[in-house]
Amino acid sequence: MFNTSKKTPHDDQQQLKDAQNILATLQPVLDKVYSNKAMLFLSKGFDGIEEFVYYLLALASFVFIFIMNTIFPFHLLGEIVSRPVFREQITTADDITSFHFAVKGLVLLIGILFIVLGLKSASLEIIKPYCMELLRN
Repeated sequence: MFNTSKKTPHDDQQQLKDAQNILATLQPVLDKVYSNKAMLFLSKGFDGIEEFVYYLLALASFVFIFIMNTIFPFHLLGEIVSRPVFREQITTADDITSFHFAVKGLVLLIGILFIVLGLKSASLEIIKPYCMELLRN
């Protein structure tokens, strides 16, 4: 039932013709989009800004790890970790310390993910002209 060996060579040729027909219908649209140089320049500018914003958010999250104890909702966690009055009320002080490091680890992970997004955005910016050229041909 799910055996792929039952495909005939005609199926592959038909799929190739279908793909060529789809590309032929997209060709006028691609030509129109890339004939407008101002829109192309604007889209490349937005791609660069997007990449810069990703790196800026990554840097902000790394800085946030160090200033986390001075910002309103997160300073409560710093108070609980550092004050003996709170630590005595908790049965195991290691749990709250582990939670404190887990929150910092999550912020670190968010920063790393923003760096990955920035790198992916940069690689897409490099690959995009080649893909469009392949679609044109």
